Amino acid sequence: MRAILAILGAIIGAVVGYVAAFVVAYPIFVAIDGPDRDGGIAMGIAVTVGPLMAVVTAILCLFLMLKLVKPKARPGQ
Repeated sequence: MRAILAILGAIIGAVVGYVAAFVVAYPIFVAIDGPDRDGGIAMGIAVTVGPLMAVVTAILCLFLMLKLVKPKARPGQ
C-alpha cells in the first residue's frame, strides 16, 4: 500500500508541478520579456520549464509520501 501511495503521490506531484509552472513562471517571464502576443513564451514554458518542474515536484512528492506513510510493523518486532 505504501508503494501505491508513493506512486500516486508522484503522479499528482507531476501534474501539480506542470500547472505550477504556468502559474508561477509564466507571469515572471512575461514581466521580463513583455507581452506574449504570439504564444512563444507560453510554448517555452510548456516545453522546458513545465516538464522540469513536473519531474522535480514528482520526486519531492514521492519522497514525502515515503516519509509520511509508515511501513507496517512486522510480527515479532
